[in-house]
Amino acid sequence: MDPKAGQRAQRLACGRVGRQTHTQRPFYAKGRDAIHAYLAESFAGQYKGTQVTGRPLDLRLLSADSGILLTEGGVLPAGHTEVPDEQSIRASWVVVRRDGEWRLPAYQNSHARLQLPAPGGVA
Repeated sequence: MDPKAGQRAQRLACGRVGRQTHTQRPFYAKGRDAIHAYLAESFAGQYKGTQVTGRPLDLRLLSADSGILLTEGGVLPAGHTEVPDEQSIRASWVVVRRDGEWRLPAYQNSHARLQLPAPGGVA
């Protein structure tokens, strides 16, 4: 596993996501500074030594310069080769091309394999 994967993900998100992001933890960030702070804290703390992985599920181009990318993946804990169910996600990426470069104005993810609690159950 690549120990620099978290740092690369952090740089990508901070360089490309300019508006907002939603993640598995209850979290909302608006703007590059807030996203950078969240990622720096996460990869220095609970996600230290992990690797983020994913694969495209679908790409829907809305125009020549915009689209929605759907992915599935998650967080690989150190020493793992498969994403555990509790770390699996499906993500939506809003992509736009500005000045010839693709950017991510919004990103959201949610658990991919965990079941919702039964109505009236404990979350």
